[in-house]
Amino acid sequence: MMWQNADSHPEYTMLMSLVLDDEATAAEELRLRAHVATCESCARTWQRWQELDRRFMAAPVLPAPIDFSAVVAARLDERLVEHSRRRWFVLGLSLSWVVALLAGIALLGIANGWVLPLLPDSGPLYAAWSGLASMGGWIVRAAVSFVEQTGTPTLAAGAGVLLCVTCALATVWLWMVARLTPVRQGSLVASD
Repeated sequence: MMWQNADSHPEYTMLMSLVLDDEATAAEELRLRAHVATCESCARTWQRWQELDRRFMAAPVLPAPIDFSAVVAARLDERLVEHSRRRWFVLGLSLSWVVALLAGIALLGIANGWVLPLLPDSGPLYAAWSGLASMGGWIVRAAVSFVEQTGTPTLAAGAGVLLCVTCALATVWLWMVARLTPVRQGSLVASD
């Protein structure tokens, strides 16, 4: 005879749960008892479940600590604040990198004169832009000359400094957001 698992009769497993929870109808309880009388695997499962149910009913009910709801509410508020800080950190870091990228593109555009064809051929706007472009070009040429003279280690140090400045700006941004964000109405935890 092949051994049968109670899982092979999931409808009776569900009936066992309903009967133990006093949610089964009389007909469903009779159907379960008739099946348990003929199925050895389900009978063993039914006996184990009844024993577990008796043990749970006999176990003393421990009351929750007095400050349980306040502790849970405080933890939920802490998670909300942490989530908000993380979101502001990502926003600040992204904004820093976008600004740095746009500034770099603008400097390259000025140095290479990409925008000169868009300007009129004469006039005060053209003169101002030409002066700015020549100044930007001079700065870029001076920077390239400096990097060529000092070598790659200086370039690596400059990149490290840029990364440190970005992290410092993000840290200041987070500090400002944490200090200047108003406490929401209905918050369960008061801010310092």
